[in-house]
Amino acid sequence: MILPWKLYVDESSNINISGVMIVLISLKEHVFEYEVHFEFPTMNNVFDYKGFITGLYLVEALNAYPLQVHSDS
Repeated sequence: MILPWKLYVDESSNINISGVMIVLISLKEHVFEYEVHFEFPTMNNVFDYKGFITGLYLVEALNAYPLQVHSDS
C-alpha cells in the first residue's frame, strides 16, 4: 500500500492580515510550509477554498500523488 502525500489547509486572519497556511507532507515525511496572504476582504471559507486551490497547484507541480486532503471547511 502506498501512503499518500498529505495536504493541510487552514485559514488565519486578524485585524491586519488574512490568508491561509498550506502544509504539504511528502511520502518520506518531508514538510513543505507555505503562507498565502490576501489583500482583499473576504469570508473565512473563501480563504480556505483559495488556499485549497493554491495547494492543488503545488501538488500538481510536485506530482504529489496519491493525495489526502485535510481542511476544516
